[in-house]
Amino acid sequence: MKKLKIFGLSFAFVYILTAILCLIFGQPLIYSPIYGIREFLNLALLLGILVFLLVYINFPVLKWIKTISFKNSNGFIYYSVATLLILQIVTLLTGYMESLTTRGVEADFLYYYKCVTNSCIYILTGNITAILASRLYVKTLK
Repeated sequence: MKKLKIFGLSFAFVYILTAILCLIFGQPLIYSPIYGIREFLNLALLLGILVFLLVYINFPVLKWIKTISFKNSNGFIYYSVATLLILQIVTLLTGYMESLTTRGVEADFLYYYKCVTNSCIYILTGNITAILASRLYVKTLK
């Protein structure tokens, strides 16, 4: 499976799952509680960038690290755990940065984990997509 196919499948999965969960639970797609075409396009752009970084930056870097230090490890477990760890670190840092710049909110690393609007939906779908993409990426290495 080529990277483009992994990108396409991962993007479709995360986009559809995130949009459906936001609609079901009445959460905004990104910033606005209005469900217009512009919000769906903004969501597509945001998730497209994140999935691109996952497939075209994260996995090649992890593959390089694996050749240096984790040669005999199980590929799926290695890529899943490493990707989820990176995802949690990025979530902590971006949550801290947003809480730091939000008036009336104390700076907190766990800001997004407190389910600020749709952040728990993004965390859930991001983790599921990371595992799915890791599985698809490992299949390309065989």
